[in-house]
Amino acid sequence: PLVNMLGGWRKKAAPLWRLKLVTYHKNWIYFTRSFGLDVIQEVEPEPSIPPSPQSVRRLINTMSKETIKVILAANFYDESKVRMICQRVSAQPAIVAFSVHGKPGINNYFQLMDHWLNVLLEAYRRTGAIK
Repeated sequence: PLVNMLGGWRKKAAPLWRLKLVTYHKNWIYFTRSFGLDVIQEVEPEPSIPPSPQSVRRLINTMSKETIKVILAANFYDESKVRMICQRVSAQPAIVAFSVHGKPGINNYFQLMDHWLNVLLEAYRRTGAIK
């Protein structure tokens, strides 16, 4: 099949295809679509509006019901909120730099994409969803 001919980031991201996740913000839509991830919900109910206690409870219920085991978030958002939600549902946080120079060692777009994929793959490995 053609899928066996994939290379680069597509090949690296192949284990992520159709896995469910939550993102902190809608800013991940292009990335998640490009690699076939299924975003079920965002932590922020509306862009730039912090989640209320009620929206966090709804998110926790959704993650439990849908068996969602990863939250993808940029490292400039409230990591404690992401980690608290993950702890409640036995999920893994995938907290990443959002841009070049957003973390030491990420000096270009290629390093940034590798970083995103590596962190996501490791988060899903920790859940047991992939090997």
